Amino acid sequence: MSCGSAVGDTFEAPVLAASPDPAIKAAARGEGGRFEGLDALRAVAATCIVLYHTILLNALALPAWSTEVIYRLGLAVPLFYMLSAFSLSIGYYGKLQNRAALVQYGVRRFLRIAPLFYGLLPVWLTVMWVKFDQAPQFLPIIANVTFLFGFMPGLHESIAWAGWSIGVEMIFYALLPLIFLVARDWRSSLALYGVSIIAAIAFQKAIGHATSYAFMNIITQLPHFMTGLVAFHVYRSGVLSKLKDAHYVLLAIGLAIWPLMAVLKLGHLTVWGVDVEQYGIGLAFPFIVLSQVLSPDKVLVNRFSVFLGQRSFGIYLLHPLMILLAMPLV
Repeated sequence: MSCGSAVGDTFEAPVLAASPDPAIKAAARGEGGRFEGLDALRAVAATCIVLYHTILLNALALPAWSTEVIYRLGLAVPLFYMLSAFSLSIGYYGKLQNRAALVQYGVRRFLRIAPLFYGLLPVWLTVMWVKFDQAPQFLPIIANVTFLFGFMPGLHESIAWAGWSIGVEMIFYALLPLIFLVARDWRSSLALYGVSIIAAIAFQKAIGHATSYAFMNIITQLPHFMTGLVAFHVYRSGVLSKLKDAHYVLLAIGLAIWPLMAVLKLGHLTVWGVDVEQYGIGLAFPFIVLSQVLSPDKVLVNRFSVFLGQRSFGIYLLHPLMILLAMPLV
């Protein structure tokens, strides 16, 4: 995740004017050449996560039929990951070929996450000490300051509530230059996606998929990032420009995946005893994202949704604290 300001955008929304690819240049939308469709999708993802945590943290009593829907709101985090990989590919693919570029990339990525995250760490340490009687401990603090907690089962959820995804994102930032060396087109990206799926299932099987770390780690989440790479290379290839009404076709396919899974009774689908439904749900994301890149829907993309999307990192990191403070009112 990235932070452009104190409450910056969740992932870097690329400025496309500098892109060498004419097809990518032509798709710029809104002020500054941003993909406003991506900003709006960030707003949707952030809203889903806020609703998910509001319901769960407050233990709100809701109708039984809504349980399955509420469970799936949490899968908006993989949507963030897909958007991240797509956006970063737009901004950096083909540009990380020397040491200076890599250093600049690393510094920019760190500075988009660290300021707000570091600012919240002492707040959460104080909250946990005062409200939950949990005194600060040295190892978790070091793990969070160094962003190594994503590698450490038991500490992976971060001191900052909902911060686990930031640990995963930072690892992906480090891996992306290496991934670019392999994922050079949509075919190699698709092959890498397939490898990542197999690795994710095998990893969850090996460590026991009932633990929270089985979900909150880079190996399990890597397939979602890889769908962003596949979508980027499909878009970059220009093949979509040859498809009549590509926007509507992509959107229809993306939205059809979820009811199709319901009709086929694929809820909580398992492979080798591992729940892989998240990857089925995640298949819809690249189609929906590409549809909004090609032609943003007016219903989805508006001044308010773009405003929220550009501040989704701040919303994501701050919302657990706001929920906690509001609990007495609820």
